[in-house]
Amino acid sequence: MSGIIKHILKYYIRYLFSFFLIIGLFVIIKSNGARLGFKIPQATSCNTGWYYYDREGNEHYITSLPTVIPSSSNSKTTRIYHFYSGEYPQELCFYSHHQTVIFSLNGKVIYEYNIEKNPSWLEDYRSFYHIVELPPVHNGEMCLSFTPVGDKYIGEYASIYIGSYQEILVRIFLERIDKLLLGIMLLIIGIICFFLSKMYKRNFSEDKTLLHLCFISFLFGMWILEDSKFLQFIIHNQGIHWCLEYLNQHFILLSAILFMRDVTVSSKKKLSNFFVISSILVSIIVITLQLAGIVQLYNSMYILQMFSVAFCVYIMYLVNVGSFFRSKQRQKLFNFFMILSVIVFFIIIIGRLNRSYGSIALNFGIIFMFISFMFIANQKTIDKYEAVQQAMLYQKLAFVDFNTGVASKTAWFSLIEKFNPEKDKMINCCLLLFDMNNLKKLNDTKGHLFGDKVISTFCECLTKAFIEDGTVFRIGGDEFICFCRHSSEEDVEFRLKKFKELEAGYNGTELEFSCAYGYVFFTPTSKDDFTEAQQRADSLMYDMKRKMKIGREFG
Repeated sequence: MSGIIKHILKYYIRYLFSFFLIIGLFVIIKSNGARLGFKIPQATSCNTGWYYYDREGNEHYITSLPTVIPSSSNSKTTRIYHFYSGEYPQELCFYSHHQTVIFSLNGKVIYEYNIEKNPSWLEDYRSFYHIVELPPVHNGEMCLSFTPVGDKYIGEYASIYIGSYQEILVRIFLERIDKLLLGIMLLIIGIICFFLSKMYKRNFSEDKTLLHLCFISFLFGMWILEDSKFLQFIIHNQGIHWCLEYLNQHFILLSAILFMRDVTVSSKKKLSNFFVISSILVSIIVITLQLAGIVQLYNSMYILQMFSVAFCVYIMYLVNVGSFFRSKQRQKLFNFFMILSVIVFFIIIIGRLNRSYGSIALNFGIIFMFISFMFIANQKTIDKYEAVQQAMLYQKLAFVDFNTGVASKTAWFSLIEKFNPEKDKMINCCLLLFDMNNLKKLNDTKGHLFGDKVISTFCECLTKAFIEDGTVFRIGGDEFICFCRHSSEEDVEFRLKKFKELEAGYNGTELEFSCAYGYVFFTPTSKDDFTEAQQRADSLMYDMKRKMKIGREFG
């Protein structure tokens, strides 16, 4: 019986977990899939009932939006119509893609988006959701007129929604939730990389990989958020949206250049410099053509996007040529995700030329690329961390005397050199200087190995005596300093008494030793005070050594 109880007490967590799991499954099955009555209010689609007129004036009904209709004349303007009746105000939401907009109800223009809202020197139109308030009318005809920039977007109409302003926002956000979440995730990654770069700045001052990954993440995040159209409901300045959607891509390319330089090997610096110079020239030419209105923005951006893909390929080349990853498995994973991102981006660029790309593909391409970049940043951080750890180990070894295990002469001089009277408040410090007797004679008669063993025994006794109050430094073959902070004369006398007791324990053995010492109390206000204290302690130590010698001669 006791064995069963012990078994239950030992595994009671597992039994409770199994019990709760069975109850949960029972309740889920018994509920028969009953759904909650909660429902998120969304705007309804208004994609049917629209019609247009051809060049001969014949009426054609549109099966459903989105669609593309032909222009009815030599102009680029197209119009679609819809009968509307509503006894209360509603909001109508439609999307324009590089198109000017005129919306009228019963022949009266109630909304207009055109070139006057753009700088006169910039021949470009952005892509926006437009939300128009419809007045309560019993019967009316809505007319939506689009005029595109160039021939590429003639007759293009996206889905249209109708409902309250809040319901329209919910519908838009749910349809673009993937981009919204991806943009927020990239911003969070950028913030994390920024704080990590600041945390590691002291040790990784020369390595900017995390900071450059922060730039790329943040810029990509803002670009994706702009593409999600979430920001247009927060920021109403069209110029800011132009910067986030188009100018931002130039900054992304520049950030990629900085990131590329982090993985550039010395043998490929000339080729990397060529890429840097050519990309900067391409960026300047592209933006000049855009601002001058010589080439439409959506056409010139293809050059920049192709250059960005080339950069990804070149970064992959640098990583493989330079044997960047120590682990072959990690390098294979990096290549796998990088190749996927390059393929996806290339397909998207080709698809944009044919207006047949999907936003989901773009999301996956960005995710694959960032996974690859994070492999690089992680490896760089590991390499730098190991280098710092190795440097700290070498520094630690330089500060330790190998034969005795106490602090070295380098450590003593480092303590003095780093002394800052404003920060290091040292009061009632005691400097004790020890010098072992007859060590040379011992080395000559019994050998240096035996002499080292006696020195180690001496250091062991000295360390045990002053372990709570001081630090022992070996500053010469047989000379040692014990430095105590915030000590009283009673404390030092007590420690010296304990040291003499430990020393006496070796009397009569082959490891017997003796030493002379001198000590002084001081409160350092400058580095010179340490040197002066050491000289005073040295003088007192030699006085003791002379007295010990006289005592042996007359003893």
